Amino acid sequence: MKKTIRDIADIGIVAALYVALTLALYPLSYGSPQFRISECLVLLTYYRKKYGIGVTIGVLIANFFNPEFALVDMIFGTLSTAIAVILICFTKKLFIASIWPVLTSVIVVFEVWYMLDLPFWLTFAEIVGSMFIIDCVIGYITFRLLQKNKGFLKVIRCERKELLE
Repeated sequence: MKKTIRDIADIGIVAALYVALTLALYPLSYGSPQFRISECLVLLTYYRKKYGIGVTIGVLIANFFNPEFALVDMIFGTLSTAIAVILICFTKKLFIASIWPVLTSVIVVFEVWYMLDLPFWLTFAEIVGSMFIIDCVIGYITFRLLQKNKGFLKVIRCERKELLE
């Protein structure tokens, strides 16, 4: 797939937006519990696959700033997002798309549990619970409302024909 300058710019904007939101809410973005509002940007992938690249790059960069274990988070946190992005690309319903990041966040659960030596089930509840709230509640509702706006779909250059009709 050949990338145009516009594609590269869009990917960069999404990555920068992810990093900016994560760092702006720094105390909530790392460790356990973590509540990364920026995670709902992964749902942009549902509308245009290339945004998954931007979100994944954004996660990689944002995880560099993890105060406890940046390198490990750059590997496993980014892996969690990359898997979610791939699954979202093959998903036909927005709500199902919102579930994938929640399920793949189990990778982050093991990472945080191991690195910070926290109780497993508490770590699981905090991370998976926050991802559910961010993606399945906030993200789903936000994007469900936005997709009704033809201007939004045009700006993001939505690839889903059924939403453009």
